[in-house]
Amino acid sequence: QCTSRATGSASCSVTCSPGYTGASTGYSCSLVGNRGQWVGTPPTCSLIPAPGNGFTRDLPQSSFLVGSTCSAYNPASVNWNAVHDALLTYFGRPGTIAPDNIPFSRVASLALRAAFHDAGAYLSGVGGADGSAMLTTTEQDWDGNMVPFAFLPYVRAALSTVVTTYGISWADAVTVGGVAGTHFVGGNVPFTVTLGRCDRATANPQVLPSSGMTYRQFAQYWASVGLSIVDAAALLGSHSLIAASGGDPQNWSVEMYTAQLSGGITVTDPTAKFGSQGVTWTNGGGKVWKYTVSDAYNSPSLLNTECAPAPSKPQCPFMGQFLTATQQFGGSLGRWNGAFAQAYNRMTQIGASWASSTLTFTFNNSRRP
Repeated sequence: QCTSRATGSASCSVTCSPGYTGASTGYSCSLVGNRGQWVGTPPTCSLIPAPGNGFTRDLPQSSFLVGSTCSAYNPASVNWNAVHDALLTYFGRPGTIAPDNIPFSRVASLALRAAFHDAGAYLSGVGGADGSAMLTTTEQDWDGNMVPFAFLPYVRAALSTVVTTYGISWADAVTVGGVAGTHFVGGNVPFTVTLGRCDRATANPQVLPSSGMTYRQFAQYWASVGLSIVDAAALLGSHSLIAASGGDPQNWSVEMYTAQLSGGITVTDPTAKFGSQGVTWTNGGGKVWKYTVSDAYNSPSLLNTECAPAPSKPQCPFMGQFLTATQQFGGSLGRWNGAFAQAYNRMTQIGASWASSTLTFTFNNSRRP
């Protein structure tokens, strides 16, 4: 409203957008001719530097370790929308990152994957959502974190820009990284998550599900981490982001479910690291099976075969619920979005240790610039 004000009666501060660094500058309302105008110099803003130009195996320090420094952590003092938007800015950077020459935009889907690989390493009360995937070499080098390439160093570089700038725990950064990653790739999903996780700099149990596990093994794993089979089915839908040929996956959709429901799926090599190498898909219209071998085993036709009643086979746990969820999610993006957001919140609380103060925060839909 400067044009209606007298000279000097108003002022404002101009700051750099999230993801950029630069000193704020002031503007004042000054009389220019016969009307007020904002007068000042905009700040000089530059992208927050990323360690290793976007890839770093160097282990960072945590300011909020469980049992010691985490007592000082107050998530209510953090501008979480700025954290989220800074990550969107990071994913939107131009160019590629060595050593695998991936575009910055691909780090978005890798950040979502990292959220599961951090929280999902949990067994009998040990591990969970604690940032240890970013803080230990052991987890960084697990087989599951090396396919199709060592992906955690890319995520670590991205998250370091917000951990340092906004003073948050690595565990919370991993959680928000998955939210921002979902929004960047097109997921119009509002997330409500709890913040205030403490970090742990020791490796968690190596229990992440293998890419070729059968439905029985799959169901047992999710029960062991305390999530329902419907939550498991919802989280699996993010496999739509798997790149078919090493490209840049930005495809938030229900296509993984529709592929499972299409039929014509045969597992030819249960030990294959990639579905394209271990699964044939005659109903794929010429497409390769880009999803995991486990996703093939969880398709209705193969699941019904595995779980067919027989004296030698125990009943498959929660099979009916899983099949119903697969059918429902495959037919409704909105329904899947809602279920995914709820499952993600529960997943990112697995085994978490909390600061004395926590915060429930909602990230509304996509804020992609």
